[in-house]
Amino acid sequence: MSDTNSQLPKSSLEELMISLIKIMARTKRNRFRAAVRLEREHGDITFVITVCSIGVIAFSLVPLFFAENMTATMKSLLGFFNVVLSICIICLTLLQDSKKREKKSELFRRSGLELIGVIHNAKAVLESKGVTEEKYNIIVERYIRVLTNYRVAHEDVDDMINGARFNRNFFKKILHLAWGWTYVSRYRIFFLFFCLLLLGLICYVYNISIV
Repeated sequence: MSDTNSQLPKSSLEELMISLIKIMARTKRNRFRAAVRLEREHGDITFVITVCSIGVIAFSLVPLFFAENMTATMKSLLGFFNVVLSICIICLTLLQDSKKREKKSELFRRSGLELIGVIHNAKAVLESKGVTEEKYNIIVERYIRVLTNYRVAHEDVDDMINGARFNRNFFKKILHLAWGWTYVSRYRIFFLFFCLLLLGLICYVYNISIV
């Protein structure tokens, strides 16, 4: 890089610096987006675990208060739902512990904050019209050092959501945003689908018991 840049005119070095700033800014946005996504996923899973735990308690108490009005089928169904909810709680708890989302989110935020400082310095050098090979290499080294110190990689969906905001194609923008937010909210969507399925099964069995 040193031999190549030394032969480049000052305008070319400024163009390289502008490109580098754009790359760092994109990485910074993706880092902060990843931090927000991980925090939301952690909160969603915690919410689902909490509601499932409440469901287990509720389904366990129902036979104690309404035993006379319940059929054997309904009691079996409640037992089945308790088993399903218990399995969901165990799986989500293991998933929560293995992913370590809170720790990764903090690393993403720290790296994003350090990138803000690097970008600020790069812009200051560019605005002063004093871009040299040495200063350019220093900025590159600082950028690489941030990436090395925080060995966490954002997912493609983070870049998709950020990139969609700058996409001039309206339909692609809506499509990317819709898919991105669907992926981020997948735990809530799954929980909603599960609740609707649970409600449908209860109504179905209730109607059979009346007939």
